[in-house]
Amino acid sequence: MHYANDNALVKAIYDFTHGSLRPLFIGIVVTLALVSLYFPVRDLYVAKRSNDILAKQVEIREQYRDEMKKDTDKWLSEEGIKDRARELGLVMPGEKRIEVQGLDDDSDSSSSKKSSNAKKASEVAKEIEEVGKDAPWYIQTLDMLFGFNGVEGQTVASSGK
Repeated sequence: MHYANDNALVKAIYDFTHGSLRPLFIGIVVTLALVSLYFPVRDLYVAKRSNDILAKQVEIREQYRDEMKKDTDKWLSEEGIKDRARELGLVMPGEKRIEVQGLDDDSDSSSSKKSSNAKKASEVAKEIEEVGKDAPWYIQTLDMLFGFNGVEGQTVASSGK
């Protein structure tokens, strides 16, 4: 019957793990552990980063949609229709049209001037594209470490609601 000490392979493994090559063994084990953890952590990071970028894009789109809905509701209200008609030079029965001369364009307080501050669709689209590009240095470093290239090909599709 052979004992464990008699087996050369068992003795070599024991010497490698407990002898003078022990630091090398520990280094190999740590390296294998880090390599095996890298890919799941990378996938988690890419998913989290993509989720953050897409969530910001959705938020920008919802703000734009809410702004447009509020503007549309204002113009479709009775008061909005009357304001627009007055801007076009129309008057209600019993009213008289008075035109004031000498006012600057800046002092015009009509609602059309106020609504011109709203973002255009092209500005919103550009803002959506730029969401992931203004990250701080540590996020850019992690992007490089984990090979994150952005959300190319991933878009937020409107559901029409």
